[in-house]
Amino acid sequence: VFSLFVWQGSGKQETKFNFADFFDLEELGKEHLSIVSMEDFLRKEALGGRFMYKNTSQVAFPPQNRTNFDGDDNYRPDTPLNKYLRGISNTPDWRDSECIAVFPAHEGNTDAMNTLFREAMQRGLPNVPQMERNPLPVNASSKERMREALLRRKLCVYDEEMQGTPLVHFRVEEAKRIRLLVHFYAFLFFEDWRHD
Repeated sequence: VFSLFVWQGSGKQETKFNFADFFDLEELGKEHLSIVSMEDFLRKEALGGRFMYKNTSQVAFPPQNRTNFDGDDNYRPDTPLNKYLRGISNTPDWRDSECIAVFPAHEGNTDAMNTLFREAMQRGLPNVPQMERNPLPVNASSKERMREALLRRKLCVYDEEMQGTPLVHFRVEEAKRIRLLVHFYAFLFFEDWRHD
């Protein structure tokens, strides 16, 4: 599910955009990604009773059993759709300025990632000018690649709990500075460099 961009324009032009306004999602879906619209997702998954509210474990259907929320101001955190998604999903509080998203190579490798983090921090942060002149090779050790990626940030690990949930929702909340709209290489870290 992709985020909506809102721009405060002069009132004479379009101010709401989504990724389809910038990217040919249909073509990307044919070749590289499995892309489904929010309406299709809600119709196939949510109306099928696949999700439960986290706090009650009761089956959770979309607000008023709607599947089409086009035209609603869904960029705001308090809309019925956003409240619903947050009530049924694992909703990590990840901020790209505070952490790097770490994807272990194998299930159950969360402890190994935390050990790698401690070891990388013990070596200290790399010298940025030296790093720019002599970047690490793509297949450098996980410890060296993590050390280079951290830049004073902590780890946000895609852990066993997240892997076991049917839905992970990366919310957008401007007031809390939560928005994962950043270059993948500045935020994502894959333990196995071949997954990158």
